[in-house]
Amino acid sequence: VLGHMRGPTECFYYKEEKWYYAGTYRAFRMDDLTTHEWELLSTETTQAQIKEPFGGKSMLLQNTYETGQLYAVGALRLSCVGLQCIGFN
Repeated sequence: VLGHMRGPTECFYYKEEKWYYAGTYRAFRMDDLTTHEWELLSTETTQAQIKEPFGGKSMLLQNTYETGQLYAVGALRLSCVGLQCIGFN
């Protein structure tokens, strides 16, 4: 995300077959998620993150479990990016 948002960026979102303007945002790097924060995420969120590097494709159950364990102990980390609204046209 940061590579695509080097400067202020106009952002939009799509909801119920309509595009909406969200404003002008700047992106900034935040600390990686801690193992404690990882534990607080919903199962739906952690499973989506585990599958993300694989394009959301099906993984063997064992691989999903092992990848989840790597995040849980901090061997894999989840990078975080913040978005700050700096304007609205």
